[in-house]
Amino acid sequence: KSEKLNVCEVLFNNKINTIICGAQNVRKGLKVIVAQVGTKMLDGRLIESRDILGIKSNGMICAYPELTSRINFIDKYDLENIIELPNSAKVNDKDPTKYIGFDDDIFELSIPSNRNEFNGVLAIAYELFMIHNNKELPKWNIDLSELKKILNKKSRILSDEKDLVNFYGIIELDEIKSYKTSWEIKWVLINSGIKPTNTILDIASLLTIFTGSPITGYDKEKIGDDFTIKLNNKKEKFLSSGKVDYILDQKSAICIYSNDKIISLASLTNSFESSITIDTKNVIFEIANFNNLLIRKASDKLNIKTQNALVSSKKIPLWFTFKSFEIITNFLSQIGFRLKGVCLLYTSPSPRDRSLS
Repeated sequence: KSEKLNVCEVLFNNKINTIICGAQNVRKGLKVIVAQVGTKMLDGRLIESRDILGIKSNGMICAYPELTSRINFIDKYDLENIIELPNSAKVNDKDPTKYIGFDDDIFELSIPSNRNEFNGVLAIAYELFMIHNNKELPKWNIDLSELKKILNKKSRILSDEKDLVNFYGIIELDEIKSYKTSWEIKWVLINSGIKPTNTILDIASLLTIFTGSPITGYDKEKIGDDFTIKLNNKKEKFLSSGKVDYILDQKSAICIYSNDKIISLASLTNSFESSITIDTKNVIFEIANFNNLLIRKASDKLNIKTQNALVSSKKIPLWFTFKSFEIITNFLSQIGFRLKGVCLLYTSPSPRDRSLS
């Protein structure tokens, strides 16, 4: 009797219960959070058994706004649709907060400015582990052997000047549109003050939170297979992904070239031509460790103060970039992406950088 309402049969308390739900993402087999009859919601409503168009509804399937007032970083889709729990969620679990990030423990920490790797959660977690559990050392070795097995020979990375870059890695993913951002990822972003937007940017944001390593994403179809890292060799215009025109003086910024075109100003911003859109299907992620003094100089000259620019303007330990690349690649595999290619370039650390040893 309605085009917008769904009659849902929901299993909880070991029996089938009928619930009327207006969300359009309900489907067979979905695991959800249910407010049972008798539940008092945050806004004061009491969930009662109600007759809706001749059908008795016994409870409410919850969307995010029903469970928290913290909705500033929720997009329209998630405001209007119910939460889709992972398959690992247990039926009849009386504490659903752990599935949507409401059970976080919060630490207030003072981070030293000279420890740039502390921009990411992993390094902080490692440090806290060492302080509170110093009898057991966590495994923090660097192992790129598995990655080297899938190195994509088609993509070549060239470096004209080795002092520009200490590490450069790209990860190539195909058919990324078939993946949908899960609530396990969304709630991490929301709790970090980041609004989920689309699958590609959501994953890049999540990995940046984890590692603190700057990540740049390109639409693979808009660039070539070869990458050249060098200072721009002439005075030229550059249109950023935010549609801002910049004038580059000769040899003023580390640039990534592909097909003889600048696709990004290293750690500052990528070009409008290579940027990711909602129609992007095939993606290349870039994880790099550039000369921080040159990044800072270009950032100040062009007045580009992105988060990546601020992080990369300070020295990032080379060992941490290695580890971040390994973690990012493994994570992408674990959540179901097929890595079509991985490419690595790294130079020996200078005597000043002893962190790798």
